[in-house]
Amino acid sequence: MACLFLTLFLVSIIYPLRAQESQQTTVNNASWKLENNTSEHTTQYFMTNSKLVDSEFDGEQRTRLNNIIVHNYPQLENENPLDVAAEVGREMGLMYPQDDIALARRISMKPKVGRPSPLVVRLKDRKARIRWTTQFRKRKLHQAKQWILTEHLSSYNRELLRQAREWARNNGWKYCWSQDCRVLLREVESGNVVRVKKLEDLQKLKPGVSNNTV
Repeated sequence: MACLFLTLFLVSIIYPLRAQESQQTTVNNASWKLENNTSEHTTQYFMTNSKLVDSEFDGEQRTRLNNIIVHNYPQLENENPLDVAAEVGREMGLMYPQDDIALARRISMKPKVGRPSPLVVRLKDRKARIRWTTQFRKRKLHQAKQWILTEHLSSYNRELLRQAREWARNNGWKYCWSQDCRVLLREVESGNVVRVKKLEDLQKLKPGVSNNTV
């Protein structure tokens, strides 16, 4: 009888641990999942579930807070993504970019002709991510290079940014961008910076009127 209780006790401990390990593996794999541009399905889901930003979609964004994504950077056959990421850092003037890099991967190893697959780079911490994005903007490389570097936004925030930009164009607001994985708007250069968390926030904004700031 004592042996039976001991066996049941060990099983009760080991099973939850294995389940937890399996769940953690799934979460880690999901956090490194790379997707293509927003699909019609994602857009429709966004339109009908925009209030979920504080629960479901923020979780997706948290897994990408240390990521950057490089668009249109030349892609070679049999390249090493880590070497490519380090090369991107050196082009931005970073001294030892390899020290900042944790992982790097192309979204697709077989890009379309003349269209390199985006390169996703996971940096070691938030400070490194801020350093890379700041350096790219500071050197204005988007004007001199054919490639651009952005934050790795979640599906929700990427679609929110797209719709915020469209709203800004239609309403005469001059600035719309993402910073620290947040969607921001500003009507004029000297105006207040407004954070957009969900689609309903855009509907509340009024040009020329003081709005809630970040």
